[in-house]
Amino acid sequence: MQCKCLLSIIIPIYNVEKYLHQCINSVLQQEFNDFELILVDDGSTDNCPHICDEYLSKDERLKVIHKNNGGLSDARNAGMEISKGAYILFLDSDDFLTDDCLKKAADVLISKNYPDILLSTFNSLFTDNDKELNNFHLTNQYSEVDNQIKFLTTLLKESNEIQWSACRNIYKTNLINTNIIKFEKGLVGAEDCAFFMEYTKYLKNYAVMEYPLFNYRISREGSITTNIKYSAIIGQLKVFIKYFHEYNQIKSCANYKLSLNNYFAEKFANTISTFYFLKNNDEIILVETMAEENKEILKYTCGIKYTIAKTLWNIFGYYKGSQIMNRVRRT
Repeated sequence: MQCKCLLSIIIPIYNVEKYLHQCINSVLQQEFNDFELILVDDGSTDNCPHICDEYLSKDERLKVIHKNNGGLSDARNAGMEISKGAYILFLDSDDFLTDDCLKKAADVLISKNYPDILLSTFNSLFTDNDKELNNFHLTNQYSEVDNQIKFLTTLLKESNEIQWSACRNIYKTNLINTNIIKFEKGLVGAEDCAFFMEYTKYLKNYAVMEYPLFNYRISREGSITTNIKYSAIIGQLKVFIKYFHEYNQIKSCANYKLSLNNYFAEKFANTISTFYFLKNNDEIILVETMAEENKEILKYTCGIKYTIAKTLWNIFGYYKGSQIMNRVRRT
């Protein structure tokens, strides 16, 4: 693929007319100009399709896709299929870029000789006037990568997290295309995690930008992160179970993989603790079955929080135990 610009910015859109102007304007008003903006209207039923077409008629940097609703993963994949940039940046349509972030990102990409990934961070936006920087720091602002396990362990050791949120990193298009990496259609709640884990299997190097890329709206009504859904719980459990077993089966890097075992075990446990609100009996049974069939994962959790959770689950079962935990947290 011949690259026509440095960055392809992909915005999947579904019924967010209240926020869409701010999101698009935050891209178009950047000082940096070497980008294409791909708007993917995922079957919106509000005014979003018209807004997209209106911007398309005014700015040649835009591309617009109108498609039937297929979900976030499908919309992102559609954008990737027509992207022509050397790198891809994902932006959710209810969030917006920080001032001058594209120029800062481009400066890092160029100065670090075009790394395979640019790791960054974001602002948490509680209200329009109340935001907080999500601090992120790695000792090395650029580093070669020996293997994925050591890379992921470095993230855990130095930043206490694996920043797999799709929107906080900038990805090399050629690496995506060469290795046929896509978001899993239909997967909800952990599609970003699965994409990041597959992508980083092929990393040779990375660079870091501590300046925030975007403002993340914490509590938009109707967003997946605001309303935890059954489909998201199932999606998260599937992904955390998959990668726990995948890394646990690797024979080498024993000291490194223990950190990953702990990480995915705790993610698994945290997800189980959130399904207390479900009312559908079939859904409750399925989550409890997944938890019980994979309960050996819980052995890798550490700390008093998880000891209490496991005790409650052993006595009352996963559903009632999680309900008790929720009531205790609220008191």
